[in-house]
Order: sequence, then structure tokens, then C-alpha cells
Amino acid sequence: MLVWNEWHPFLRRIVQGGGDIGDIARAIREHGTGQYIQAGRALRQEFGLPLADVLKIIAWAESNSGEDGLTRLRSEIQAPLG
Repeated sequence: MLVWNEWHPFLRRIVQGGGDIGDIARAIREHGTGQYIQAGRALRQEFGLPLADVLKIIAWAESNSGEDGLTRLRSEIQAPLG
């Protein structure tokens, strides 16, 4: 589990490695248990994502939704990461 100050570099590495919104959402699900607020804050600060998009990502990470939900998330959030 990541702590609050590790989210920024963690998310940045995903994007620098070619990752997209889906990769970020999956990483938050895998590493963010109990830390969704910190992950969301890092998303907003690091990439300037609108709150509505951050909430969609966090909602997917907390849900039991599978690849279909991830595909929908990728299509709904078109914000450039970089």
C-alpha cells in the first residue's frame, strides 16, 4: 500500500511508461486500498484532471467492475496525461 507522498511519483511513472487512464485506474485498484482520497488528490495535482473524472476513476477502482467498465472509463475520460 502506498502512502500519501508516494502517489505523485507512482502515477507519473505509469504515464511516463506509456500508461493511460485505464492503467492508472488499475494501479489505484491494486495499490490504493484505503488510500483512494490520496490517489485522487495526486491525480488532480499531477495531471490537472477535473474532479468528475477523478471520481469516475476512484469509483471504478473501488467497484467490482471488470474490463468492460475499464473500457468505458477510457472512452469517457479523454484528458491528456502528461
